[in-house]
Amino acid sequence: MSPLLVNQKVLNKNYKETCQNMYDSLTRQNYKSYIFIPYNFGYHWILLILSVETGNLIVFDSMRNPKFAIQHIIDPLNRVWKKL
Repeated sequence: MSPLLVNQKVLNKNYKETCQNMYDSLTRQNYKSYIFIPYNFGYHWILLILSVETGNLIVFDSMRNPKFAIQHIIDPLNRVWKKL
């Protein structure tokens, strides 16, 4: 998933289009075991790893932000994942 198409700035500006970009990207990669999603919010990068088999999302965040700090990406990602 391209960080240019899915990041906090783009998500805030055009939510529907960003969700569609997420859907398109996940659809193209659904044959993989894991999908790596680098995500930038504000000044900080995190890595989300989606397990295709289980649907679990693993978050690597060096700052260990609380879940609510990244909820703005988790919610649309869950919404898109349920469509697949």
